[in-house]
Order: sequence, then structure tokens, then C-alpha cells
Amino acid sequence: MNTMLLGAWKTALRFCGTVFNEVGFYLVRKLLWRFRRPRYFILLGPPGSGKGTLARQLAPALQVPPMSTGDVFRREKAANTNFGKQVTAHLADGTLVPDSLTLAIVRRELISPRFWFGAMEDGFPRTIEQAIAFDLLLARWGASVERVVLLDVDDDALVDRLSNRRTCTNKACGRTYNLKYERSVEAGICDACGAATAQRDDDVPEVISARLRTYRVETKPLCNYYQDRKVLASFKPTGDMTAQEVFVLVKTALQG
Repeated sequence: MNTMLLGAWKTALRFCGTVFNEVGFYLVRKLLWRFRRPRYFILLGPPGSGKGTLARQLAPALQVPPMSTGDVFRREKAANTNFGKQVTAHLADGTLVPDSLTLAIVRRELISPRFWFGAMEDGFPRTIEQAIAFDLLLARWGASVERVVLLDVDDDALVDRLSNRRTCTNKACGRTYNLKYERSVEAGICDACGAATAQRDDDVPEVISARLRTYRVETKPLCNYYQDRKVLASFKPTGDMTAQEVFVLVKTALQG
């Protein structure tokens, strides 16, 4: 009985939160966007290209928070929400999360107070279908994607980087390290929360190569789409470039 009441209470809280976000976002659009326009940016790049780190670094300079769809999916799964259950079911079947579900999750995030004035998208869109749907969503709100940056990193460098990646096993943390470039202070232990770090199942060379092949196939039409819309800037970071140099290049491109 207590479990049922707790479940009902959580459902009611989520409903109230949704209503608050919908109403609040509507008022912000109608009353405040005329004074401060929202800004939507997209970082594209293969797994391991560093776009997640860049998104977090760029957020303060551009005054928009980063939004990682991967992080959102993991949070939904951990909380066992309706969205999380659907994502888990598709991943368990070995199928891709449908575009309609991905867009619904992205929309729900974007109407929350943190993203009322824009977002730095990391990991979305992944296909041209998602890009078109995202543009239509923003257009209904009276907004648009301001700039898209592609980090075009060589596959050999990515395989090396990802195969040396270690991830915190605490799902609430999820911080990543690299055995070559960014080690934790104590080997095998997360600096942030003290949990163990481990290699993800998909961070082995064979799986990484397969993921990169899929990424290349998906991303080419996506890049062409944004190129045609004249919002795409592409960079090919080299091994002799520092993280600060890459940051400055991307920041300059996004600021237009």
C-alpha cells in the first residue's frame, strides 16, 4: 500500500512539474524572448571527439547550458520513468531509440527552466530526420538553430582515445577519465565521488570502429543539411593542438 501511495505521489509531482514547465515556458516565450532571444547551438562529432567537454566549457561564455541527450537517457533509465522504460526496452532489443521518442525527451528538457533561453546540444540531432523535426519544433516557438560546429577527428585517434577511457561506475556521477591524457588521482577510483572506474563494454577497439562507421554514415547527410542552411562550421583538430586552442576555435565559430 505504501509503495502504491509513493508511486502515485511521484506521478502527481511529475505532472505538476510538467504543467509548471509548460506554463512557465509559454510565458517566457511571449513576454521575455523579445528582450533576450534564446540561443540554440549544436556540437556534432564522433564518439570521443570531446564535444561533451567542450559543451560544458563553452556554456558560460555563450550563456547557454549544455544538454547531453546521452546524459538525459541515462538519468531517465536510472529513475525508471516512463521515458526511461521505453529507452531501456529499445536498447535491450538492440534497436535505436525512435526519433519521435528522442524528440519528445528533448522537448521536455528544453521547456524546463534551465533551458528557457537556449541550449548547447551535445549528441542531438543524430540523423537528418531528427534535425528537420528539431528545426520545426524551434520554428513553432519562434526560434532557430544559430550555429552548428562539427569536430571532425580521425578515426585512429578516436579508437586510441576511447579504448583508454574509463568511466565512473556510479550512474549518478558518470565522470570519465583517460589512462593516457586524464587519469584519476588514485588508479581505478573516481576523483569526484570515490566510486570505482571501469571500461565500458562499448569502449573496446572492435566496437568503437563499428560505432564510428555507423556515425559516418549517419552524419554525412546531417552535415550537408546544415551546410545548405549556412550554419555549419567544420574543424579537424590535430594531435598537436592543445585543448585551449580547440576551445578558442570552436568558441569563435559559435559566436559567429
